[in-house]
Amino acid sequence: MKIDKELKQIAIDIHSNKIFTDRQVENSHDLIHIFLPLAFLTKKQINDLKESSPGLIYEYMEKAIPICINGYPTFASLNTLTQDEFKKMISYYKNIEKTIKIL
Repeated sequence: MKIDKELKQIAIDIHSNKIFTDRQVENSHDLIHIFLPLAFLTKKQINDLKESSPGLIYEYMEKAIPICINGYPTFASLNTLTQDEFKKMISYYKNIEKTIKIL
């Protein structure tokens, strides 16, 4: 479980376009081409991932490999947030958005 400080930093980094997320992908079938480790999961790992229902799949843009698929970056690694972590992170993200609008 990620601590609040980490979730705040993820929110900041998403807002700063330092992180690419699964939410930026129009066709979910492209995910295995973008986040390459997904393509190598066993059936059991896929089922475990579906059961855990990750809230977000993401990776830092600096970790992108020099291949693009359908205009998307490609990653040889990935990170996930749980549903609860995602909800917290989104609230931090929304606060960032509100703060910027005020400025």
